[in-house]
Amino acid sequence: MAVERTTTTDGACPSGVARLLGMAVGEAADATATLDDRKAALLELWLASGPGAGVSGPPAPPGGPRESLLPEGASLADVLLDGAAPLADLEALKEHHKKLWYAADDEPTRCAATAICFAAIASALLQHGTKISRYSHQELADAFARLAAEPWMAPELAGHFAKARSAAAENAPTRDA
Repeated sequence: MAVERTTTTDGACPSGVARLLGMAVGEAADATATLDDRKAALLELWLASGPGAGVSGPPAPPGGPRESLLPEGASLADVLLDGAAPLADLEALKEHHKKLWYAADDEPTRCAATAICFAAIASALLQHGTKISRYSHQELADAFARLAAEPWMAPELAGHFAKARSAAAENAPTRDA
């Protein structure tokens, strides 16, 4: 199942593109755009990215060429949310965005990279029943809950994180009272 998005601008959510363009206009726009607005706009842009989408996605991490991590015609949101991504692709997306997080020099990029990294972890757990992280199930459940509650989180990822939180919590050992 492909992710349904209201799109009119080369695959990107119109409100996200408008926010992003508004931020690029100059200092006046920067004064009115909150940090959460910038995080949300960047995340929306990355989720809409993909071959043929006409939208630029996450940059290549330093020290290497940008690999094509998405199948032809698929957006990043499609790969993360449609349930058909091979485990190896989800692991590659997680590692790519982890490198972006380490290389980022601004908070919106770190937050968007974190969201995509954890979305790949969530997808592996939900689609394959496999944990592709060193975090415990309880730590993942807690992280998914925090990410789902972020005001800048894309709605489709917030729902994805809520489902993954439940799956991770079910696999977490019970705590002693």
